[in-house]
Amino acid sequence: MMTEPPNLRVLAFLRLDLLAGRYLPPLANHPAVTDLHVVRHEPVQEMSGATFHVPGFPPRPKLRLLAWYVWKAHQLLRSGRFDAMVSFTLVPYGMLAWLSSRFTGVPIHVHVPGGDINALTSRELQARTIAGMASGFDCVSVTGSSDRAWMLERGIPESRLRILSKGLDFDRFSPGNCARDIDVLFVGRLHPEKRPDRLAQILSQLKQTRPGLRAVVVGYGAEEGRLRQDLQSRGLTENVVMTGRTDPLPYLQRARVLLLPSEREGLPHSIIEAMGCGAVCVASDVGSNSDVVKEDQTGYLVTPEAIPDYVTRIETLLRDESLRQRLADEARKQVVAGHGYSAAQRCWTEIFQALNAGKRHQTQLQSDGPIAPIHDGSEPEKRT
Repeated sequence: MMTEPPNLRVLAFLRLDLLAGRYLPPLANHPAVTDLHVVRHEPVQEMSGATFHVPGFPPRPKLRLLAWYVWKAHQLLRSGRFDAMVSFTLVPYGMLAWLSSRFTGVPIHVHVPGGDINALTSRELQARTIAGMASGFDCVSVTGSSDRAWMLERGIPESRLRILSKGLDFDRFSPGNCARDIDVLFVGRLHPEKRPDRLAQILSQLKQTRPGLRAVVVGYGAEEGRLRQDLQSRGLTENVVMTGRTDPLPYLQRARVLLLPSEREGLPHSIIEAMGCGAVCVASDVGSNSDVVKEDQTGYLVTPEAIPDYVTRIETLLRDESLRQRLADEARKQVVAGHGYSAAQRCWTEIFQALNAGKRHQTQLQSDGPIAPIHDGSEPEKRT
């Protein structure tokens, strides 16, 4: 077995949301990483081990922000030596890392989330173009086995591909001591691909046998108004609470079943979080959901459009608490092992090995000293 490359200095570029930020703590506190610099539009709060470089202006317009990213990357690479660059989402931040690598020789990684791949499934020419771009990276990570297969089919070498664990804090995402008073929970963006129309149909059929059904929808998006109207037309306003944008954790700890009837997925955080919190997942058999939802072991997978099958599975779980608890216990055990903090750090070790960062690839404009603070007037360096 290869040993971990020691004392790595890593430069990271992140997308403009908090999802990528969840991958940072295991990276920042990896035993091989001594210095992590993160170029991002805002810092992730309450995270040790990383220095954040943030602009001194709002993240709009995007073109101005992208220009700042390019300038900041150039400044950092001139000021010190890096052993690896990691990025999240291929466009534009992966491309920023790729361009920087062309001038410096620093090995590069990109994480391509399932949502990005899903957006390409109906546009093969664009998919080939994106896959061709991904082939220029020393290591490409994805969220699950279906995305890995997608990359392999499009010519990405197996030696460069890794599946990156979520790296969740399962002390936080734990069952807690709350009563399980939510029968069915949905967590996610209210977007057409998440199929909120199916959600309403399933809840409507469940109410026919369970007039006192208690359901909660945690999420927001373009379909929120339409979903409210659909629930009202089906007489579900007294049965369903829509929270909007909020922390899902308190609801995950109260839920008996998590329902995800999506048309497309990668491997959503909501499934991993729900399993950690003791909710049993009934999800569509799409994307990499089957990596963690094992039939009659940790939950149930359903053909996406089979509304009666969702209803049957949920009814079974609500009726048989001993079965539900057995599946919940096994689900938590598996996600803690496969998507906990230690699992993520093992994934980062594999990524570093793929990058061959232990050879200390240095930038052409390197210095042997520590990375110097850059006082450019646009932003402070922040370390949390």
